[in-house]
Amino acid sequence: MVLKVGAGQLSKVTNEAITASVKFSSLTSHNFFLNAYYDLPIGTKFRPYVGAGVGRSRVSFEYSANFTRSVNLTNDDGTRSPLAGSATVEKETLTEDVFGYQLIAGIDYLLSDRVSLGLKFRWAEFGEIKTDKRPWDYLRSHASFTGPSGEPILWESKTDDIQFWGLSLVLKYRF
Repeated sequence: MVLKVGAGQLSKVTNEAITASVKFSSLTSHNFFLNAYYDLPIGTKFRPYVGAGVGRSRVSFEYSANFTRSVNLTNDDGTRSPLAGSATVEKETLTEDVFGYQLIAGIDYLLSDRVSLGLKFRWAEFGEIKTDKRPWDYLRSHASFTGPSGEPILWESKTDDIQFWGLSLVLKYRF
């Protein structure tokens, strides 16, 4: 997912020409679920089933941001702004463990007493991901702090709840 913000537009707060880009990429999720299934007996070679589960997911993604001020930026009196050409930059891999639940539905077709072929649908939802506050890599082309006090300027990232669904072709062998 790539979000481009305000490219070549004037900032309403500081009247600066800025180019901004924020990018989330390389999303991975490793899941561990405890599931319960119920087979719906219908008396044919088809075996529908439903299920539900709870578990945890470790979600990781790459986050990067770059906010650059225009090189040609001038002050109201015509002098060149000292912030012209400066950049605020961040690049980091973020990882979070989140609780989740899932609903499952499927149908198997019995090919023999031990082998079946089926389709399984799975929908899962996980909580939001919220990072700890952390300093920028570069803030206006220098370390992420304010003036003589040296207090860091911090950022954080937060998502809405994460959902996914999947459809699987399933081959089962019963021992």
